[in-house]
Amino acid sequence: MGREIQLDGAEISIVKAIGVGGGEIDGGTLIDRCQDLEIAELIDTLRGLMQQGFVDADGGNLTPGSDPHESQFGPD
Repeated sequence: MGREIQLDGAEISIVKAIGVGGGEIDGGTLIDRCQDLEIAELIDTLRGLMQQGFVDADGGNLTPGSDPHESQFGPD
């Protein structure tokens, strides 16, 4: 039986913005698609999704104060 996925509002916004089609999007596009999230919340949520294996990031380092514009994001 598959596991049940429970995501909060910010996580849902990011997953929808990235999409599940397998393509990557750049950080600027992700920020534009998640305008309802503050940058700090976006970074924190992305890090959580990456730790859970839902999102993969290439490029920039997602640490507090980092610039997500420097990364590429996609479904993992």
